[in-house]
Amino acid sequence: MAGLRWQDRHWDGHLAHQYVRRAIARGDLVPQPCEECGEAVTVGHHDDYAKVLEVRWLCDSHHRRWHLAHPVDYEVPGPPKKAAAPATRIPNRGRKFRQYLKPRALRLRKDGGYSYQYIADELGISNGTAYKWINNPEYR
Repeated sequence: MAGLRWQDRHWDGHLAHQYVRRAIARGDLVPQPCEECGEAVTVGHHDDYAKVLEVRWLCDSHHRRWHLAHPVDYEVPGPPKKAAAPATRIPNRGRKFRQYLKPRALRLRKDGGYSYQYIADELGISNGTAYKWINNPEYR
């Protein structure tokens, strides 16, 4: 699991941090001064990520010291990543292919009577492009 982000290796901590962030935004949880030194700017520290709203308020310095003394030695991996949806359209192949695609679009419309949508899907172009190629003589 080396190379993964902290959030991907410690899913329980990531979720606990989100709960705290939302509770602060709602006003249910109010940041307090540091328990060690009284510094006003603090972060919420979880001793147990299962208790998501039980936090200790520590300044950045004391928070780092606490984690150096108590390293997290376990991992709770997050859910598997979803695969990206496959591309349904042909990627743009540039203007040089226009000379090959226009005649095909005209043939499909004239001989087959296919709709602009079908032609666009077949050739990997937009509906508007298919319509322009077929109906405007200047685009031919």
